[in-house]
Amino acid sequence: MITSNDRCAVGLLDAFVRRGVQVPGTVSVVGYDDSMLARLAHVDLTTVSQDAGQQAAQAVDLAVERLEGGRTAPREVVLTPRLVVRGTTAPPRPAERLPSAPQVRPAPAGQPQSHGRSSQRSQ
Repeated sequence: MITSNDRCAVGLLDAFVRRGVQVPGTVSVVGYDDSMLARLAHVDLTTVSQDAGQQAAQAVDLAVERLEGGRTAPREVVLTPRLVVRGTTAPPRPAERLPSAPQVRPAPAGQPQSHGRSSQRSQ
């Protein structure tokens, strides 16, 4: 499961632990922010890093550019996020095969089709 931030992911981890759900055995959990909370040894949360330092540097550069350069048009800067893999994710398991449905064979002409249900009622 991917959450909107690391705090939500830690709350989700707590709920899973309380219900006996294995993380990452049964489900994987990913946060967003790479906060100090995600780095705690007992949390060990896989998360997406936004590189807050680079965000701050870009914000300052854009503010200075606007104040000193007189830029009035909006400008978009896209920074590439980075996945930080820790202990709350695992590779996907092979898909489980569902039992196949019983096959229905066509009845000989003139006989009603059987759908695997008994025509007798229990009393």
